[in-house]
Amino acid sequence: SDYDVLVVLGETRVKPRVVVTYIDSRLADMLFTTTKKIKEILKHKKLDFAGDSFEGQVTHWVRNGKIVFDKHGLLTKFQKQFKNKNFPRAAEDNYLYGIWHNINYNILQNRRMAKSSDPIYAITVDVRLLYSVIQLFTSYFAFSKIPWRGEKASLRYVRKNDPKFFGTLVKCLKEVNRNKKLKLYESLAKLTFPTHKLWQPNATTVVFEPEVKISAIAVKEGLKFWNNFIR
Repeated sequence: SDYDVLVVLGETRVKPRVVVTYIDSRLADMLFTTTKKIKEILKHKKLDFAGDSFEGQVTHWVRNGKIVFDKHGLLTKFQKQFKNKNFPRAAEDNYLYGIWHNINYNILQNRRMAKSSDPIYAITVDVRLLYSVIQLFTSYFAFSKIPWRGEKASLRYVRKNDPKFFGTLVKCLKEVNRNKKLKLYESLAKLTFPTHKLWQPNATTVVFEPEVKISAIAVKEGLKFWNNFIR
């Protein structure tokens, strides 16, 4: 496998976060943080920050990693404090709403372009599916409130815990027929959402400014605005 190494430093002028390099001709991801950041995380007592934040990444690496050098015992203390604690969330509601909207929108656009006789449209669908399928894979973990930990770990997780999603994903990745791939893609999208539902035909939806906190009330007010606007 590749090497994943966390290095905890004192304050530095350069302030690196990630270095990608090779160790003994093997690819290595070097994640850097500081003793100051470790101490700040320790003050939380509970994991009350997002698992996919930088703090969440550091916590995952320290909690599950092998400590080979710990001059002041700070990392050992860190491991003990967070050993059996879980992250309360992996993504904010605004983020989830955004990717829910984007996935459904991509489906509508792919359906539309797949009907065209223009060969450029057909190739465009093929290109869109390259990133659309990957988007579903990563979004599955966001909706499941599970921090993303890389492709291999994520594939092992869904293979064990959600074989239907895993099987559909594999079929979709291997399928070369455009129309069949589109159908598998839409089936995978349904499995990505907790409700297992896509937009209803001819549905109207609203995307808000970033400062709007997404809620059922906000969405209701947005749709009411639109209905009043078109009268």
